[in-house]
Amino acid sequence: MKGLRLRVWVDVNTPKQVRFFKPVVEELEARGLEVLVTARRFREVEQLARLVGLSYVPVGVYGGPGLEDKLRRSLSRALKLLKVVRGWRPEVALSFSSPEAARVAYGLGVPHLCVNDSPHAEAAARLTVPLSAKLFAPKCVPLEEWTRYGISAGDVVQYDAVDPAAWLKRLPPLEVERERLIVVRAMEAYASYVRGGRVDVAVEAARRLVGEAPGFKVVVLARYWSQVVELRRRLKGALIPTRAVDGVDLLSRSCLFIGGGGTMTWEAALLGTPAISCAPVDGVYVEDYMASLGLVRKARAVEEVVEEALRVLSSPERWVDEQRRRAREALEAMEDPAEVVASFIESTASRPSSGTA
Repeated sequence: MKGLRLRVWVDVNTPKQVRFFKPVVEELEARGLEVLVTARRFREVEQLARLVGLSYVPVGVYGGPGLEDKLRRSLSRALKLLKVVRGWRPEVALSFSSPEAARVAYGLGVPHLCVNDSPHAEAAARLTVPLSAKLFAPKCVPLEEWTRYGISAGDVVQYDAVDPAAWLKRLPPLEVERERLIVVRAMEAYASYVRGGRVDVAVEAARRLVGEAPGFKVVVLARYWSQVVELRRRLKGALIPTRAVDGVDLLSRSCLFIGGGGTMTWEAALLGTPAISCAPVDGVYVEDYMASLGLVRKARAVEEVVEEALRVLSSPERWVDEQRRRAREALEAMEDPAEVVASFIESTASRPSSGTA
């Protein structure tokens, strides 16, 4: 390390990364390091960053669902990032498998530190893990899932936690009264690892529960503006927010969460909210780990999700009490991923990359 004023560039691409990197940035700055945060323009990223108070330089835009559009906008964003960071001269780059950050950092000879909990997202992993000096990942993901992407096992730093622990371990005890709310997170429809034409099980379950769970309000969280428009047309009787919401506040007041993705499902579970995971892919190690702790219920078919949901809703207070107990024990036992990442950056000397391209 070149001293306490080490310059760390952090690149943010998704709402989850806003949550994850906010405490990392705070830890780094508290240790006297300089931090530059860049983020792409994307509806939920920008809105959530404002909600949590993460300052950033906007660079580039989201690529959308099409492969060619993703490629064009990724290439354009990489060039724009180059202009921003070249003058700032970072000594370390940090991202959650950002292809643009990894490529720019490698090209400039800046060590890229990668965070990733999703080896099933092959495109992002292939474009970032081989270019990274170190990879930070949950311990529940086997090392061989990362070494197949070209990084050595010795360069993988594991933390005994799931990613939401980075922000949830910093919260004061939440004594919030539960409301009769069912929160549903729509499926990630545009990610490269999701096959087209998949039925959004979470949304279909929400449609059923609007009619089959009287007395409960169904809130469906869309990921993209196109989803907002479509869901408002299809789901009469459900609430579809048009802006990013404070997930911690909403989930801590709810009595059931149904997730068509990953991070918010783990977040809900650790906040003591009974959580059903109907993610569109199988073999997700974090999902299996959370299920093994009794914190998440896995269901893949609409009928399974609805049946499990109605079982929880038949006695929500009892289910919430049990979930809270398990969540409290699990979260207390987990490491703080933000602390792990920040401590490594502070204690490790900046090394030159293995080469430039």
